[in-house]
Amino acid sequence: MITSKNRLKQVIVAEGITQAELSRKCGLSTGTINRACNQVLILSPTSRSKILKAINDLSGKKYIHKKLFGCK
Repeated sequence: MITSKNRLKQVIVAEGITQAELSRKCGLSTGTINRACNQVLILSPTSRSKILKAINDLSGKKYIHKKLFGCK
């Protein structure tokens, strides 16, 4: 269960997804993914959707926005 504030980072580590893989799959820079994982960057709704879709595609699971980002 993901309980920490940094859900995105925990999910990609738990799923064995690298930041580079996620970056390629969602079309965002590795820097953007890194800053999002370290909570240095507030992501736009579009970027959150891209990351969510990429994680779902890579993991074969169906994560929801609230589980990854703590929002709707």
